[in-house]
Amino acid sequence: MSDTKVKPTYAEMTVDAANPLVRYSHRTRMARTVNTIKRHLGPNGVFVDFGAGTGMLLESVRQIFPEADLIGVEPYMGSLYPDSARYVANLRDLPDRSADVIGGFEVCEHLYDNELRDFLGGCQRILRPGGHLILSVPIMQGMAVALKELNHLRIHGATQYSLGDVCRATIGLSVSRPPDPRTTHKGFDFQQFSRTVEGCFRIESRFYSPIAGAPWFVNSQVFLICVPVGPKRS
Repeated sequence: MSDTKVKPTYAEMTVDAANPLVRYSHRTRMARTVNTIKRHLGPNGVFVDFGAGTGMLLESVRQIFPEADLIGVEPYMGSLYPDSARYVANLRDLPDRSADVIGGFEVCEHLYDNELRDFLGGCQRILRPGGHLILSVPIMQGMAVALKELNHLRIHGATQYSLGDVCRATIGLSVSRPPDPRTTHKGFDFQQFSRTVEGCFRIESRFYSPIAGAPWFVNSQVFLICVPVGPKRS
């Protein structure tokens, strides 16, 4: 008999997680993601989901906007819902001023610095006047860090955080970021990320999840609703 551990699916680690706190957090995040898109996307609008994965979010948006043009940007995975949206491999595949809303949900924390700059520049090019960029990223400081890492340890049998790292992150101090961000959240600083976004966009509003109205240090995700910065006046 093989002792190989079957890797859980994304849904099993998030919206269908065995841990009730993890499940609640991700289901709340997904519901708020869909509701935020709904507020900014018209019935016939164009929505681009950057890092679309297997298309779970696009399928949810399709149920609300049957006539919208939904596009998944995803170079690695195929959609489990091929009738919900068309897929492209890169933002470069989309024409200028072609999208009403672009979303990047729980993906920017896995980008290298140059990839993040390219992503933000691509969004500036693709968004139509009056369009919105909606982002969500994890909060890896504050009270949720220990719970997140305990859950990660339970699922994967390992964690990149030392006890000292957890203590530092819990009180809001910085933790070293690994050279490769692809498979880890360690050291991600949502506040520094926000400042990077503000170099290209104006953050129109922000909110935290899953505890509505509570400060960031008791939450696990932050949402940023952004609009392009207009040309500077001389």
